[in-house]
Parts: sequence; C-alpha cells; structure tokens
Amino acid sequence: PASVDHRSAGTEGPVRNQGPVGACTGFSLSTAIDHAMATSTGSPGNVSVMQVWARYHYPTMQDAVSANKGRSLNSERAWPYDSGKLGQVDATQSVKVTNITRLPDGDLAEIKGTLAKGQDVWFAMWVDDSFQSVKGSPAVVPDGDFRAGGSGHAMVLSGYKTQNNGTYFLIHNSWGTKWGDGGYAWIHEKTLATNLRYSYLVDVSTPSGGDKPNKPGEPIPPAASPGDCPPGMV
Repeated sequence: PASVDHRSAGTEGPVRNQGPVGACTGFSLSTAIDHAMATSTGSPGNVSVMQVWARYHYPTMQDAVSANKGRSLNSERAWPYDSGKLGQVDATQSVKVTNITRLPDGDLAEIKGTLAKGQDVWFAMWVDDSFQSVKGSPAVVPDGDFRAGGSGHAMVLSGYKTQNNGTYFLIHNSWGTKWGDGGYAWIHEKTLATNLRYSYLVDVSTPSGGDKPNKPGEPIPPAASPGDCPPGMV
C-alpha cells in the first residue's frame, strides 16, 4: 500500500522516555517487543524496559540481542523503570522473545515490505543535534548526513508513506511525547539510507511455561561486552 501507519492499527505500544540514561537500545527493543505482542495477542504490550536493560547494560544492539533472545519478560507494572535503581518484580511472565533477525544492511525495500506486513522494525541510525529539536505536526527529521560528528541511536520504524518526492518512514522514538509529534516523526528515505546502521525483526510468544524472569537478587548473565556502570549502579 502507499501508506502504512501502525498507530492507526492500534498495534503500537506506549511512547517511552529514557531520560538522561543512554539506554536507547533497551527502550527501542522494548518498543519493538510491545508491537510484536500485538501480533500474538491482539493488543500491544508494555514490557519492562528495566528488565531488558538489566540483562546487558551496554549500549549496543548486538548485546541487547544476545542477552534477551530466548528470554521471558515481565510487564512495566511488575518491574517499573527507575533510572537510579532496580525495581521489584514478581514471577509472572508476559512475553518471551523467540527470535531477533537482522535484516540486510541498507535494504529499504525489505524494511518497507516488513512494515507493510504489519511488523515494526527495530533499527539504529546516526543522529546529530538537529535530531533532538524535531517537533511539530507533522514532525519531519531534517535531511542530511549525520555521520560526521553524530552518534548512534536505536529506535523503531512503525510505518511509511509514499509521496511525490519519495517515501517517508515513521519513527517511534523513546524521548518522550514532547519530541516530534507525540513521540513520532517522519524521515525521508534518502536520509534514512544515508544514516542507517542496523535493522532487525523481533518475534515473540506468550508462553505458558519455561524459564522465569529474573527476580531482584538473582544473578544476571554477564553482558557480551563490559559495561561502564557508576559505583552502586550495577
């Protein structure tokens, strides 16, 4: 179709706000899981970002994949996000991450086809200071090459629209509802292609048994890379 917007389909989870913590990989992966739950249950989830992030606490998508693939997650209510400490969690399961598949690098046609089939795409791109000031309705990311002097940021793509000057993709960010248009913004295909780093599909199931989520005090498997946590903040 010429236009796809998962917001109108009611399959997008909440717009989160990561605040000052550089945990965009955990926030965006949680957003992708929320949407994937809608495919399995009929309504989007609201999984615990704290639990996703606590399993690896290192800002790369690859570490987020290896730490959470095949693992179960609780809801945000059971394990609420707190940038200063771990929350409490019960033993109930809400969702299990069954697979995370990397898409071919730079293949926007594959991304567009995935969105058309009803799936969100978890991705990372280069961003710069201009990206932080995106606002308005509709909100549009300024065109440009952000690789020089920019930094990597993980988000979710949740739609697209085809116009006379090309295709625009819909970003679901984790910088709160004051960014963009209620937490969302459009980006032109050329700008996305220039700054795109990685893209993944996230699949989940709602298990009735199997492994249980970590509780406070239980050991968490080490991350694939060492994290630089401040003292007392592990």
